[in-house]
Amino acid sequence: MASVLLLPDPTVLALLDVEVNEEAKIITATAKTTSKEAHCPVCGHAADRVHSRYVRTLADLPCSGQRVRWLVQVRRFWCENTACSRTIFTERLPVCAPAHARRTVQQAAVLCEVAFALGGKAGSRIARLLNMETSHDTLLRLMQRSEPPVVTAPRILGLDDFAWKKGHRWGTLLIDQETHKVVDVLPDREAETVTRWLVDHPGVEVISRDRAGAYADGARKGAPQAQQIADRFHLLVNLHSAMVRLFERKHEILKQVVTKEQAQNKGTASHCSEPDAQGKDEPKPLTPTEAQRQARHARRKNRYEEVIKLHEQGMSQAAIATLVGLNRNTVHSYIQAPEFLEQARSSRHKSKLDPYKDYLHQRFAEGQQNVTHLIAEIREQGCAREQYDRV
Repeated sequence: MASVLLLPDPTVLALLDVEVNEEAKIITATAKTTSKEAHCPVCGHAADRVHSRYVRTLADLPCSGQRVRWLVQVRRFWCENTACSRTIFTERLPVCAPAHARRTVQQAAVLCEVAFALGGKAGSRIARLLNMETSHDTLLRLMQRSEPPVVTAPRILGLDDFAWKKGHRWGTLLIDQETHKVVDVLPDREAETVTRWLVDHPGVEVISRDRAGAYADGARKGAPQAQQIADRFHLLVNLHSAMVRLFERKHEILKQVVTKEQAQNKGTASHCSEPDAQGKDEPKPLTPTEAQRQARHARRKNRYEEVIKLHEQGMSQAAIATLVGLNRNTVHSYIQAPEFLEQARSSRHKSKLDPYKDYLHQRFAEGQQNVTHLIAEIREQGCAREQYDRV
């Protein structure tokens, strides 16, 4: 009974001997095949005439911390089918080990699980600790030979593209949005490929996708019953695009509002100092910051005019982006804009002392320049400590 439990395949193998080497920490078990005949792997004809014998060495799962090695005596048979192309064949051990394998099926299965969990090099280190020493290349080969899992259609499917080679070749990633696991990988991002996959895997109820037209067409043709929704990222992208279009349409109105606001601010400060009539018409010299700002503005306007000129000549947006050296999205925004849009100036950050600024200016003009006294005065008006620390 014990020998039956030890054998990888008791139906075709018989245990002959077990040898334990305590120094090398290895158990060597010898077995032989017991079937009276074997079937040719080419024609399937049964044969019982033995040609010769040889020994296969197979590594198995460890036992009590000891490595296990099987020496299995197998036979070669004559194929007596005259129409068969094979004359001599070796009997197979399908349950124990595939042809030409050097480890049992059960050890290969365990190593494959280790490889999928840890990868090549880390899996090799763990396998050595488990007394199943093997190389990282072997673990990677086991992963490549393993049967892919059966693909079932999820209820909520996510579609998104990824780059096999960025800018040249793209694929499609299919995700189960409920389990957050990869369902399948498609070789491209064409609508026909998505349609074919959805037809072969019915049952999808909701499809979360980006804004690509190919995915919309593929989902509509392959799963017309499924509801299409935008994923979270592209919802924000849609919101951003809508706000940009709104501000571009209302650009003149926004500019008028800003101009009016600036005029009002200048009007409130005009009573402090009235400029000389002679100096009013004299242009002020530009500061280095203003000169840099004007130079950047001129460069942006020149690039805008160049993009519009190339677009009118019939050049594609991708070609314009490459020629001018701009991002493709920037080229697209230039073409869509009704005119050259001035770059918005960032507004001055508000200060927590703004409610007390007029009072502080007034007291400073009256001659009170002692910070301690000013702090005491605005504290009486409700200024918090974290605010007056900025005075």
